[in-house]
Amino acid sequence: MPTKNDSNPSDDKPMSAMERYAAMQKRAKEAETPKDDLSAYIRKPGGKRASTESGFTRRTPERAEYPRRVRAGLKVGADSWPPEGLSPFAAPFVGAINGTFSEEVRAEAFRDYAQRGQTRAFKIEVGAIKAEVQGRRFKAYEASISLEQVTIEQWEKVIDALVSDPLLNARLLSGEFPNEIDAVFRQHGAALAPAEGETISVTCNCNEAQPCKHGACLAMLLTEAVDADPFILLDLRGIARDQVIERLRQRRAVTSSTTGLVPAFSPPPPSETGDVEAPLEAMAGSFWDAGPELRGLEIPIRKPEISYPLLRRLGPSPFEEGKFPLVGLLATCYELISAEALRLESEPDSESETPD
Repeated sequence: MPTKNDSNPSDDKPMSAMERYAAMQKRAKEAETPKDDLSAYIRKPGGKRASTESGFTRRTPERAEYPRRVRAGLKVGADSWPPEGLSPFAAPFVGAINGTFSEEVRAEAFRDYAQRGQTRAFKIEVGAIKAEVQGRRFKAYEASISLEQVTIEQWEKVIDALVSDPLLNARLLSGEFPNEIDAVFRQHGAALAPAEGETISVTCNCNEAQPCKHGACLAMLLTEAVDADPFILLDLRGIARDQVIERLRQRRAVTSSTTGLVPAFSPPPPSETGDVEAPLEAMAGSFWDAGPELRGLEIPIRKPEISYPLLRRLGPSPFEEGKFPLVGLLATCYELISAEALRLESEPDSESETPD
């Protein structure tokens, strides 16, 4: 057993601050374990991390099964594609869609987009149909569809031909879209419905190969819209329907006038198709039933341009002696409810940030 004299004299000597720091550094260095090369974890140009020998890899988010849900979006009414019983003006769109989009794109567009109601802000413009199609990303894609435009010279010839046919002219002016009008266009080198072999021009701001499924979804909705309202074809071919009807009225007035003078305004003629609305008594049983037009009704959820319009219109509260200011209380309720509705509308679904 060592005695006090055998012990190291330095053991009893207190250590200075520098010595204690050096000892701590030495113990920490001895306790260190080898680490992996951290350079392997540094993000490379392009946004990806390289894998390491320890097996670490960057997790790739899984692709969502369905696109983000859309409230009050437009849906197709058909249960399968192509739908049955289309009008002569809408049926050619099926062939144009088949010639424009692949079978895989058509199947996904119909199943995951057209039937689920992923489209909103459907706008009919002169020369194109535009809409927002919601995919798996947070922001909706902007897609548009157009067909070959009818030239001004062709429009003039078509209108002259329609004016020279009193029956066709009268049916158009009364709101009917006769099937014979397409033959008039073809006689002058134009067409209303897509011709055989004609494809659809599609644009979309997504990153997928064009033409994409978002454009296919819009084309399917357009097919049903044309089936319900063939006058859309006039806008799609490059001239507004109102302009066509007005020019037909003017030409008809000039042709029938003996003096060459026409009134500045000609009221639309009464219906010449023989269609008569049923009396109200006969419609009493179904008066409050929603018709097929309800499916095309779009109710976008967005912040109003003017805050509290109803409260502003009502003015001050008549209950001046109330415990709480009624207008301020209602304004707070409207603000909270609106904020929650907008949050739910813009809230991404789980795994919805993956590319569409």
